[in-house]
Order: sequence, then C-alpha cells, then structure tokens
Amino acid sequence: MKPPDWPEIERLYFEASGLLHEDRAAFLDHACSTSPELRNEVESLLAADRGRGKFLERPPARLAADLLATNPGTLTAGQRVCGYEVESLHSVGGMGEVYFARDVKS
Repeated sequence: MKPPDWPEIERLYFEASGLLHEDRAAFLDHACSTSPELRNEVESLLAADRGRGKFLERPPARLAADLLATNPGTLTAGQRVCGYEVESLHSVGGMGEVYFARDVKS
C-alpha cells in the first residue's frame, strides 16, 4: 500500500468543502476516478467537518458570559451545557466551579 498523498487530499478537501453538499459527489467522482483510497480520505475529512459543530466559532469568554447569564449559580445534575450533561460538582475555587460532565453529542 502506498502512503497517502496528503497535499492532494488537502487540496481536494478544500475544493470539495467549498461546494454545495449535493455537488460534492460529482466533483469527487471526477477528481478521484482512479483512486478510491483518495476519495475515502477526502470523504472522511468532509464527514468529520460536518460533525464538528460550531463550538470553536464562539470565543470562550462569550460562551462563559452566555452560560452565566442563563445559569446563575451552581449547575445541577442533568442540566445540559454546550453539548454536555452535568453529572456532579467536582470542586469550587476562587476562579469558579468544576463539574464532572459527559458528552451527549454522540
């Protein structure tokens, strides 16, 4: 098995990500017609991109301010915050509170 051609994978990923979802299949059919492995790599990156959400598009300070505005005081078990479900309070300190939580996005 030959090593992946990362520059080509990156180029195709960025080109495909700029297309409408319904136009990507035809683009990849043409661009990867001789290499199913190349297509699989590009499609796996596109799928990962769809699943990332918009978490990093908002600065952490804004997330914290929004959280404090909607949830003053201590969070409670079962409460959901940004894709996480609070399980329990871990500790409290001078800079805030730390909780155990689980990812409920998947």
